[in-house]
Amino acid sequence: MEYRTLGERYADYLNLHTLYTLRIIGRKFGVPQSTSRKKEPLIDGLVKVLTGEVAPVPPNGKGAKAKQSYVDPEILQKLEEIRASANEEIRLEVGSCQPSFSEYDLPVFCGFLEITKGEYGILHACKGKGDVFVKDSDVAKYRLRQGDKVSCHVAETEKGMRLSEVLTVNGLSIGSYEDRTVFEEVPAHYPTERVLLGGSGDDDLKTVDMFAPIGKGQRAVILSKSEEAQETLLKKITAAFANTEEFSSLVYLVGVAPEAVTEFKTDLFGVEVFSATFEETRAEQVKKAELVLNYAKRLVECGKDVFLAVNSLNALARAYESTEGNEAGALRFFGAARKIKNWGSLTIVAILKDDEEARRFLGTENCKIFCNQNGVELRSETKKEDLLLTAEERAFAQKARNADENEREKMLSDLCSSANHSAILRKYGKGK
Repeated sequence: MEYRTLGERYADYLNLHTLYTLRIIGRKFGVPQSTSRKKEPLIDGLVKVLTGEVAPVPPNGKGAKAKQSYVDPEILQKLEEIRASANEEIRLEVGSCQPSFSEYDLPVFCGFLEITKGEYGILHACKGKGDVFVKDSDVAKYRLRQGDKVSCHVAETEKGMRLSEVLTVNGLSIGSYEDRTVFEEVPAHYPTERVLLGGSGDDDLKTVDMFAPIGKGQRAVILSKSEEAQETLLKKITAAFANTEEFSSLVYLVGVAPEAVTEFKTDLFGVEVFSATFEETRAEQVKKAELVLNYAKRLVECGKDVFLAVNSLNALARAYESTEGNEAGALRFFGAARKIKNWGSLTIVAILKDDEEARRFLGTENCKIFCNQNGVELRSETKKEDLLLTAEERAFAQKARNADENEREKMLSDLCSSANHSAILRKYGKGK
């Protein structure tokens, strides 16, 4: 998806939130009459303030105090990321769009929920260390689930920190998430909504778009003899999803070196990176895998489209086999990728290295992407590709696969170098 202006990017992101949340954001950023505006005019007002088109209105101190003034830090961070990554040069006056904070904002704890066998919860800090105890009655009261990302007020007790008040769950305010569906109870469907990755002009991503298209809910593996080629392509695909505002993008690195984690975090922007390095036990690798998977499911239940990159399925299988006696847990993890009709989706793209574990996963995917040091191979394919590609695109892909080497290279060169997709398809259309 391409964005022509900064304002359009802001509008697309803000439109993902409920009117209740937008009104809180509006008050924070000084949008006049935030409480009474409807969604579209409120978004328009926010965009004008965020882009500096109009100045924020300072609070006048009149009227009743707002019951809720907390904005999830992730929302503020995302707005800043949109501003920082904009292609056009936008200069905002220092402090002009900085929200004013109140006693409702601090102290705030953000963590991922683990519900124990005793039905009480433990919030594990998103950043840094520290846990917060959640009473079983609060788990029920706030209708929390395993893996929920919770922002809350906390209180200090003799036994440690405990939850005092929930502010947001998975970025949604109280009253916005409680009626969510149950991931495991909703039928899975083949992907029908294509995600175009090659908008940046990258040759590998354009080739994926044509020969192994990825849709919302795809379950894809990257296969190669070269681990470097696999990791490079995974980063490219992840970055493309992260640049699409409608997706929440996650990465799980398992059994990798600590410096590889640092590299991923440095190279990727706007992505939540989870990791369990080779220094950690297999049991810890499995525990973090379950946390990531449950978090992804909770986001989908809230109606969000989620992308999850995994490096690698092989290491994940070894971790489950070591702790549970078989790799069924890794298959269940990978099998969670799906499109839920009229709801959200979970798209998983995972590296599958060429070793003994690889054979256990082949056949469970619905998209195979082969690559080497020279790029994506044309034998890459997606099951039910007719749901994602047009007849002209399928004809082009088939013709390229059957062509001799010179003709194939010419077709790929034209595809990757041209900005006019339709013209290339017509040029190599049926009967040409």
